[in-house]
Amino acid sequence: MGCSQSNTAYSALSGTESDYKAAFDEVKTLGEGQNFVQFGLVKLVVKKDSKSQPFAVKVLGKGFTFKDNILYTPMKPGVLKMELDILQVLQGKNYNLALDSIYESSSKVYVVTELCEGGEMLEYTSKNMAEGLRMEDVSRIAYQLLSALDHCDRHNILHRDLKPQNIIPPPSLHTRFKANTKTAELRVIDFGCGIMDDSKGKEHATFAGTPFLISPEVFQKKYTSKTDIFSAGVVLYVLVAGYPENLDYAFDILHSANRDLKTLPGMPKDMPDTFYEMLDKMLLHDWRGRNSAAEMLRDEFVAFYHALVGNGPNRVKMRRTSSMILSGTGEKAALAFGSLNFQRSVTTIMASMMSKTDLLTLLSAVEKKTSSSGNVENKLAVIKVVDLRSILEAMVKTDCLDAIARQNNAHIYDNYSYEYKRLEPFTMDNPTTTADILDSGASSAPRKLQFSTRMLNASTNMGGSSKRLSRKSQSVYIRGT
Repeated sequence: MGCSQSNTAYSALSGTESDYKAAFDEVKTLGEGQNFVQFGLVKLVVKKDSKSQPFAVKVLGKGFTFKDNILYTPMKPGVLKMELDILQVLQGKNYNLALDSIYESSSKVYVVTELCEGGEMLEYTSKNMAEGLRMEDVSRIAYQLLSALDHCDRHNILHRDLKPQNIIPPPSLHTRFKANTKTAELRVIDFGCGIMDDSKGKEHATFAGTPFLISPEVFQKKYTSKTDIFSAGVVLYVLVAGYPENLDYAFDILHSANRDLKTLPGMPKDMPDTFYEMLDKMLLHDWRGRNSAAEMLRDEFVAFYHALVGNGPNRVKMRRTSSMILSGTGEKAALAFGSLNFQRSVTTIMASMMSKTDLLTLLSAVEKKTSSSGNVENKLAVIKVVDLRSILEAMVKTDCLDAIARQNNAHIYDNYSYEYKRLEPFTMDNPTTTADILDSGASSAPRKLQFSTRMLNASTNMGGSSKRLSRKSQSVYIRGT
């Protein structure tokens, strides 16, 4: 792994690399983060003057990073500065990630945050609530998520990419839990798509986020902070139902002005009317009538957990919601988490084993298939895994098919949706030698060199559990005003 240096100033507020090393002891590496554009190491650290509390530091390269035959470009200073500015304003309050300090050298940025050990939402629920979520757990998570968004709204901050999965190792996650316990607090983080306005209610036109979770008005390119409420509603749906096999069918219901939310696929049979009433408010098609986060915090289902533990409205008023286990939710979370890992492995395999020309041919065939099969699949930029396999068979990509088939539980995910936009960064012009890389200058996408057998072996390890795999799903994101 190598890194070319840059003197670009990012947003260091706490000092230099020497100051960082004087303040912290590095205990161990937690993981390697890769998002097709940027590479970073995440480490567990403790302060030398008080070693009782651990922190996480993400070490970001300011220059090109070459790892496993892929060249990662540095994060743009403006993007990182916006994210760090947002974290500083939020001050780690109301279930938002706490930023401790920022250090900078000529080649690296060190971002120190609180340590979140509980895992992403689906991983957390599948491990800690394997027997099933309790109704009060759903209410508690809804309350914490909406509290975080209310705090953001009070500071004119839009997240713009809320989703349940963490894609790269801690702490750069979207919804991560503070600890690995049944009553852990969540943290909303990863404000890389976030924006901070100078006034309340400002409208935006930039398309940002992951298509299945974004609001109808984002597709119309006219939205406010209420777009985050819609995304949070989809997150809560996925919390109890998992990701549906037929993503397009669920998307149709979520984006319909007149719909019956009880027909959403995967919904537990025992969900009370109060849960659907909460979802209906959050997923209201017309954003102008959609409740704000502050209004949603007074919702009956959201208040249920606090009533149950004696910290909220009188329990007598909560009779429409009962404390009970939602059967099957643990299994659904595990299956959904596995499908995300499978997608990451499939992306790594195809990006590693196929040339730029092959990838362009594949994407062209996928676009043709999804365009003919209906507007929704095309809008979501997804294709069923079984259809993707058929295209690879027609291209005689036997090696790719064999590698995909070796993934953990691969046969289970044939009818799940694959986000084919993940492959687009690998179709950019790329140099073919290390010398070309170092002479090529800046780029907005990673560069792929000759395929490495070592990388393939990593990608076929337990359905994507290897640290070398890509850890962040590709969001459709173009920064603008």
